[in-house]
Amino acid sequence: MVGMPVMTPQPDTPMGGIGRPPFAVAGWLAVVACASVGANAEDLWYVLSIDGTPAGWMHGTETRDGEHLVSRTETHITVRRGAVEITVQLVESFRETVDGIPITSRSVQRFGHGEVELIMQFDGKDVTVEHRQGAHVRRQTVRIDGNWMPPAAARRHVARALADGVSRITYTTIQATLGPKAIETVHDVTGTDTVEVFGKVMPCTTWSTTNPGLPGVITHEFVDDRGRVLKSALPIAGKSMTLLRADEAAAKAQIRAPELMGSSLIDAGAPIPCTDRLARATYRVRFNTDADQSRPVETAVQRVTWENERTARVEVDLGARRNGLAERPTDDCLLPSSMIDGDAPSVRALLTETLQHAVPAGRSVAARAEHLRQVVGRHMVQKDLAVGFATASEAATSRQGDCTEHAVLLAALLRAAGIPSRTVTGLVYAHRFLGQPHVFVYHMWTQAWIEESGGRGSWHDLDATRPMPYDASHIALGTSTLSDFYNDLIAMAPFIGTLKIDVLATHHNAP
Repeated sequence: MVGMPVMTPQPDTPMGGIGRPPFAVAGWLAVVACASVGANAEDLWYVLSIDGTPAGWMHGTETRDGEHLVSRTETHITVRRGAVEITVQLVESFRETVDGIPITSRSVQRFGHGEVELIMQFDGKDVTVEHRQGAHVRRQTVRIDGNWMPPAAARRHVARALADGVSRITYTTIQATLGPKAIETVHDVTGTDTVEVFGKVMPCTTWSTTNPGLPGVITHEFVDDRGRVLKSALPIAGKSMTLLRADEAAAKAQIRAPELMGSSLIDAGAPIPCTDRLARATYRVRFNTDADQSRPVETAVQRVTWENERTARVEVDLGARRNGLAERPTDDCLLPSSMIDGDAPSVRALLTETLQHAVPAGRSVAARAEHLRQVVGRHMVQKDLAVGFATASEAATSRQGDCTEHAVLLAALLRAAGIPSRTVTGLVYAHRFLGQPHVFVYHMWTQAWIEESGGRGSWHDLDATRPMPYDASHIALGTSTLSDFYNDLIAMAPFIGTLKIDVLATHHNAP
């Protein structure tokens, strides 16, 4: 989210980085591409373009290995955050029997300094899920209820339905990258058309695709007589993404890394001075979409009043904290996940060192949480945009990143210390960013659950990228435990670039 290449604290400039919007879009595009190509691939290459600029490629195959079918999709996307290039790489494979019984799946995701591997082994409705990051391995067994088809079986189902002239084709499958979640896809056939591929005009069927795993998104696709994608187009973050069938040479040629961050900045209209002392602020947030994702949310210090379906009045008041029993932490707020891997050795070592040398016994939970916030701010010595989205353990080791690395590392340290935590997706004011003055930028920070007397408590906002714990220049759009990393990205990305903000009132504490 926020990725500022700033090395010295400045009152009106967020420390850390405005990094997540382009990363979220790139990660989201990669997941969409894998879903689209993976559902239709036998040995197919695609060029991926964003607003007409080649940004990457996809390759999907289906091969037979004895009595098994193996589906594999590889996606590479390169985008820029200002002058910094970030590459997202996803590789996923799925092994099933020829009659459609799932056996195993594997995905490898490369976003930060290392890679995260997700392996699933299927045994009826039970799935053993294994997360691997370096030498660190985490395993769990989950259950998937309902009927679903693995990828090759889903492709056969689509081809049969298209041949039968069905106007709505529905199927439920699992995508290796998204984990053990059965997701329904719906293709509504809209007619016939032609599309140019390899310099030839080809007849095709057109359909629109919806998928609950990709909320708010309708993909318009041109497919051949077997349902294999020839061209796919969808709007995302105010831009247009296109997949076009190609050969390998064309798919990998002339990747030019479009810049995505600048279009995510939101004009504040006027400067907000001294944000480190901003104690109260009122904003009007306007949307150009009716979708429900990434809307302002109620927090202990943020109140939201809807003026109409697309306009919200947001009041942030640090002096009017609401403590209570609502929205208490779930089990996920203490458990490690792929991104918030507080059980990893590098995170545990940092916590041990911190507690031994700097946190006297008997300090309150709030004081320990604030101390850990300051620890993360000092520990992250290279604050730049060069990291896509590293896990907490990667951030602890590399000591490099923007706001997302600060947020997940702090969340992991809090959980490892027994304090429930989650991350917040939102916006923060920046005096200047990427040459643009007075803008709101997408940001990520952390919340810690602090118990009060009588079993009451509330979520406390902690921004490890800034000198002060928190200020009223933040607008919270959503919270997440990051236990479901890709779905969190997917929910956010379509709405980047769709907001307008009016600053209605501000109040500062005395210096």
